Amino acid sequence: MGIFHCNYCDIKSMFKRFKPHILMILAQVGYTILYLTTEASFKHGMNPHVYITYRQIVGALVMFPFAYVLERKVRPKLTATMLAEIFVLSLLG
Repeated sequence: MGIFHCNYCDIKSMFKRFKPHILMILAQVGYTILYLTTEASFKHGMNPHVYITYRQIVGALVMFPFAYVLERKVRPKLTATMLAEIFVLSLLG
């Protein structure tokens, strides 16, 4: 039992040590997949504006559950001032 616990701690400490490296590799893999998908879509005649719209929709749908669950208690109240800020920022781009 002690041997397995020690190996688990070693793996955990290695993951903690190399976490930035692992995340950068995963980011590069994600960018590569996105690039290949983009190239394949454009070669099949998809309009770039339509592709960007689809990409934004898929990104929002993927991130929404994480944002909703992980930041549930940190979310500020939606007041009139907050709505005005969102409106002005959306106008500015």
